[in-house]
Amino acid sequence: MSRSTRRGAKVSLLLVLVGCLFIAAASAFAIQVPDLPAAAGRPSATSPPVAGQYPLVGVQFQGTWSNYTDAQRKKLLDDLVNMGVHTVRIGVSWAMLQPQQPTSTDSGWSWGWGIRRVDSVVSMALARGLVVHATFGRTPAWANGGAGEAAAPTHLSDWRRAVRFVATRYRGKISSWEIWNEPNLPTYFAGGTPASYTKLLCAAYPIIHAVSKDTPVVFGGVAGNDWRFIERSYQAGVKGCFDVLAVHPYQRWGLSPGASTPNADPSYFGNVSLVRQVQRRFHDLKPIWFTEFGWSTHVNSPKLLDYQRGVSEQVQARYLVRTLELTQQRYPYVARAYIYEARDENAFDVDNDNYGLFTLSLAPKPAVAALREYLRAR
Repeated sequence: MSRSTRRGAKVSLLLVLVGCLFIAAASAFAIQVPDLPAAAGRPSATSPPVAGQYPLVGVQFQGTWSNYTDAQRKKLLDDLVNMGVHTVRIGVSWAMLQPQQPTSTDSGWSWGWGIRRVDSVVSMALARGLVVHATFGRTPAWANGGAGEAAAPTHLSDWRRAVRFVATRYRGKISSWEIWNEPNLPTYFAGGTPASYTKLLCAAYPIIHAVSKDTPVVFGGVAGNDWRFIERSYQAGVKGCFDVLAVHPYQRWGLSPGASTPNADPSYFGNVSLVRQVQRRFHDLKPIWFTEFGWSTHVNSPKLLDYQRGVSEQVQARYLVRTLELTQQRYPYVARAYIYEARDENAFDVDNDNYGLFTLSLAPKPAVAALREYLRAR
């Protein structure tokens, strides 16, 4: 558990005392943070898609955020299970787990509210039989000179230790790890490039598999079907560093998922086929997951940009179901599809705040009934 270094001591008694103190500290920690429940049986994350079974449907659950109460977390998870949802995607932030730089005299982690929050959310989801998929990223200030959470860490050694910690702590609980979120956007990967992202992913991959060989490592979902970023990542050597490729095929302009794709713009849902073409060129036909997709329910105004256009709640319901239908019919290599997101927010803007299947007060939108009917009929 401890990653602090110990220097050789000439006096054997000192070694005995240090050992006793270490054992006592470990025992105290074990009492303070109870073990999480074991994960229930889950479908394979990397097996070839089977006609009629895919995509496995999940929902983004922001339960690790501070704008939820435990009662709201539990109710929302219950509602998702009642809909027929199989899996949830949560965010695990390195910056939240380890806000302070470790020293040589501690265990290397600043235990506190962050670790307790993730423990609690994972436990709640597992208790309801949900498969937990998690993203991992967001750099603490001490690890990149205060460049911001979206910037990569300065030293890969710090990153490797963080990855090893979460992989070990949540072994058997978190079923798959998605490394970073939307690394093709400066908002989420400041100053990043396909080559720098490849370094992070390739550093994490062997560590996760060393801890749990059957836990899939997921290429961080790119915004849109950004086949160009994926292609440049392959050119940088990313092949062999992931088990699943993730994309976020939001349909720009509030269009239907079945709208035509007249060009190679990543903003068209149907251009997931271009991502598959890149995989073919590099002889790497790994499964694809949609780790985010959805439509925001809000009234449009002339001030909104084309990517901020919303739809009505009734249209959202229709488009979400149609996306799942089209995915099963046209893109059998897509093994999972995570709807963004479970509940509306109130922290961003009219577009980002209204993707929820439920309102901020947890009232269901029409999409809840539509998805329940679709999932029960499959």
